[in-house]
Amino acid sequence: DDFLGGYTAAEHLISLGHERIACIVGNGSTTGERDRIKGFQKAMREAGMTLDESLIIPTEYSLESGKQAAGELFARDLPT
Repeated sequence: DDFLGGYTAAEHLISLGHERIACIVGNGSTTGERDRIKGFQKAMREAGMTLDESLIIPTEYSLESGKQAAGELFARDLPT
């Protein structure tokens, strides 16, 4: 269940007290990818958190692409 996966992951991070949460996900070309993003967004909304769309990072399905996306996030000056 892709929706539940995105929702549960975000909900878990929210429960740990994180305030700015990124979502590294495929480029949205499949239903599963779109559902994971929707689940992530719903958890953020339900928690009353501001959703920063720039923290939803589309990637290709490769280790290198994931590492690049994570590197881009870490290079930003983001509060935790």
